[in-house]
Amino acid sequence: MGSKGRNPFLIGGTLLLLAILIGLTWGNLSSTNLLLITGLKLTGTLLSGLLLWQSLDSDNPFLQSLCQVGQGNNCNGILQSSAAKLTPWLTWSDIGFLYFSGGLLALLFGLFSADMGVISILSVLSILALPYTLYSVYYQKFVAKQWCKLCMSVQVVLWLEAAWVMINYPNLSLNFSLPTMAVLILAFLIPTLIWVLVKTPMVQATQVFGLRRELQKVKFNEEYIKMVFQNQRQMPPIFTDMRTVQRGNPNATHTLTVVTNRLCGPCARIHGEINHLIEKNQQIKAQFVFLGPNKGMQIAAKFLEASASQLQTVMDSWYHDNRQDAEKWLKQYPFEPNADHPKQFQLYARWCELASVNATPTVFINGILLPKAFQIKDLGSIVSVLNQKNANVPIT
Repeated sequence: MGSKGRNPFLIGGTLLLLAILIGLTWGNLSSTNLLLITGLKLTGTLLSGLLLWQSLDSDNPFLQSLCQVGQGNNCNGILQSSAAKLTPWLTWSDIGFLYFSGGLLALLFGLFSADMGVISILSVLSILALPYTLYSVYYQKFVAKQWCKLCMSVQVVLWLEAAWVMINYPNLSLNFSLPTMAVLILAFLIPTLIWVLVKTPMVQATQVFGLRRELQKVKFNEEYIKMVFQNQRQMPPIFTDMRTVQRGNPNATHTLTVVTNRLCGPCARIHGEINHLIEKNQQIKAQFVFLGPNKGMQIAAKFLEASASQLQTVMDSWYHDNRQDAEKWLKQYPFEPNADHPKQFQLYARWCELASVNATPTVFINGILLPKAFQIKDLGSIVSVLNQKNANVPIT
């Protein structure tokens, strides 16, 4: 499972764990003050988590909507600066996330075990964090001369935490005990170990995702599309008396010509992609030319004789498993044989010879061979790019 597949489970599992911990300690959260500090720790964890996300995926549209609003706001500029890093691996964003998440766990563990000494130590840590907030504000205001909204949101949470401590513990004193220290060490160790384990894979996964995103930009660039398609061979015209199986909107602007063999595995795999393409894009229709051994052509004959309303059902029933018993399948669709079929199969073979088709599936879009750089699923995006640009590209 890739990182994108793991992320929902990781986030969902973390939220579920927090919900369970809060539920277990709810009876000890009856005090408004305790609810307030728990809410601040949770808010800080979420905001610092967004900072980590921003540092990993700065091009994310959601994060850009949070950070890049108005002049003088530049989260990326702050987070990517040397001042944001303690070491090449460890950043202030890491420290902030571990501070809040570890503090939240320590608070919940302390409440669950009725160890109020945890709160006194967390309160001291809140006061000790204040100098960092001054450094952060100074750097953004006078050095970078840019602001990071998420960074400032975290500073506000730290100030509110410190205010909570000063109001509720004006005569602050440390309350050390072995159980208290054990709770604190465990609480801060859990997110630290998890982050040490997942940070590097997440960074690598994000870099790969970013590379893929940049490749997609190049792949669907108008000039690149034009260059690639110009170098592809054109198919011969469909013979006047040659019947092809037609799918999709008959008035579509673009025509996908698919040379397929009913008995080949790759042909079955792209069948679903073609279905999805023509269902989602009314500007593209598909026509099928059949090639293959005699048994395959008997199946093609069933496609040729199917009515427009039956065609998709008939084709889907075969291509969902083209290794099924052909004789049994043929009996399910008792179309009358047509004397024209042998002629059509000869025309298919002759046309494929002229088109230099030596493998199936072979796909043409508007008469031009689909380049290897593109797949069926890309055609919707290609058409959209060309329509937006009104490009004079050979496939239009």
